[in-house]
Amino acid sequence: MAQTLVERVVFEPTGPYHRAFERALAQAGLPPVEVNPRQARRFAQATGKLAKTDRLDARLLARRGAVHDP
Repeated sequence: MAQTLVERVVFEPTGPYHRAFERALAQAGLPPVEVNPRQARRFAQATGKLAKTDRLDARLLARRGAVHDP
């Protein structure tokens, strides 16, 4: 089974839960990268994506993390 190297985990810090999520990532040895929700939305708009769903958000955050080095 092939393993994928994780360079960073890109996420939007929303609500009171992002700090615990960030700590859990760090404890697991995964590099957390916070993206400003406004900037993430503008990136989505720039790529022509106007819908707002969790699945679409996840794809766009992954794409942003791959395209930009946050």
